[in-house]
Amino acid sequence: MEVKEIEEMDSQIKGFKPIEEAKKLIDLSCPLNEELLEFSKKFGFFLCCYERKFNEKDKTYYWEISKKNALTNSQIRNFFGEIKRIQMTLFNSESDEDWKNVKHSFLLIKPKLAYAVGRVTQKENKSRIAEFGKVLSLAIEKVDSDNSGATKRFYRFVDFFESILAYHKAYGGKD
Repeated sequence: MEVKEIEEMDSQIKGFKPIEEAKKLIDLSCPLNEELLEFSKKFGFFLCCYERKFNEKDKTYYWEISKKNALTNSQIRNFFGEIKRIQMTLFNSESDEDWKNVKHSFLLIKPKLAYAVGRVTQKENKSRIAEFGKVLSLAIEKVDSDNSGATKRFYRFVDFFESILAYHKAYGGKD
């Protein structure tokens, strides 16, 4: 990734409060909009956790992804894999009756997120996985699994999650 692009994104996320913004923007009752995609872009970059460092040898600054704080691709993919398994079970159905068969698996993602957050933050208190867990939990709540239309909202949740994953990877999310 180009230094200029990193610096531009870094300036865009100054003061970025993902949980507060997610509370305002996540609405799965309608398809993704430009604001939510822009949030996904900033959030994907935020999860990479770039740090500006100084090279004493040649007296220059450079950018590096934090080894301790950044969310890894495998941490995201663990949850994304589960979401895709649920999606495959639905077979592109929009029936709320089919949703009832997978609802329990979907709802179990929240405690799995809590476990992953707790496990990582015990070791690395500043890890960005906490913000990831809270934003994803907010989105899971927006699916509102007991109301009609939950299946459509689930598919929108998948789109939202895919956009975060794509931007995280595009900005160099670490392995």
